[in-house]
Amino acid sequence: MDENKRSRKFLWILITLIFIIIIIIAAYFLFVSKSKNDEEKESIVLKNPVFGLSDEQAASQFNESFVLFLLASIGAQNLHNPPLSSNTPKIEVYVDDIVFGAIVINGGLGIIKRSIKER
Repeated sequence: MDENKRSRKFLWILITLIFIIIIIIAAYFLFVSKSKNDEEKESIVLKNPVFGLSDEQAASQFNESFVLFLLASIGAQNLHNPPLSSNTPKIEVYVDDIVFGAIVINGGLGIIKRSIKER
C-alpha cells in the first residue's frame, strides 16, 4: 500500500512538472519571440504625399498614397488575424463619393480604389 501511494504521488509530481514546463514554453513563444520579431522589423518612413501642396492641390490629387499614409500613421499595419482564424483585417476609407479599401496581410497594407466587398 505504501508503495502504491509513493508511485501515485510521484506520478502527480511528474504531471505537474510537465504541465509547468509546457506553460513556460508557451509563454516564451507568445511573448518573448513576438517582441524579438517586432525589434527585427525594418522601419520604412513614408513620405507625406501632402507635403508642399496647397489644400486645393491635395484635394484634387487625392489617391491611394494618401490613404496608405493615413493608415500607416495610425498603425493599421499592426493589425493581425484573430487567433485560429483565416480572416484578414480589412478597412474602408470613405472620401466624399470615393471608397478606398485596405487589407492588412503580414504587416503590409494593400490599398484599392473600391469597396472591399467588391473583391
